[in-house]
Amino acid sequence: MRRLLLPVLLLIEMAAFAPLSGVRFGSWEAFSTSAGWYLNDLAIQAAPILVLSFGMTAILMSGGIDLSVGSMTALVACVLATFEPGDRFWLTAVPVGLAVGCGLGLLNGLLVAALDVPPIIATLGTLFFYRGLCDAVLKGTKPSPFTDVPAASSRTPAAQPRCH
Repeated sequence: MRRLLLPVLLLIEMAAFAPLSGVRFGSWEAFSTSAGWYLNDLAIQAAPILVLSFGMTAILMSGGIDLSVGSMTALVACVLATFEPGDRFWLTAVPVGLAVGCGLGLLNGLLVAALDVPPIIATLGTLFFYRGLCDAVLKGTKPSPFTDVPAASSRTPAAQPRCH
């Protein structure tokens, strides 16, 4: 019974949230078509979290902890954001991003293994260090995901949305 709990919970969750995402239950054909793109979209959106969770699983199974994994991911993304998009992006930026990620992980590993710093202290410190490096890499700018919309930090104060 316990082995079936997780798959049953996953089915209940999908049944509850799939209609909110546009999955139609009117007919089997409508369901299979819309559920197919829903599952594909779900897998694409979950892929980065799954990759990070596989690494974190190995760390937790070995008795360690890594609090800086989110900041490492953000720093690699900040480094990748400094490269120009285009065909050469994959040849230039991706190897640099992989090297940065490996270097950051190596630093965490050296702090824990070579310097005997407790993992929670080492990764808590590097969490803030890596987050600060993100700011330094981007030089304080906040890039907008939209090419034609200026970043929030470059708007005039009158154009800033107000929260009450």
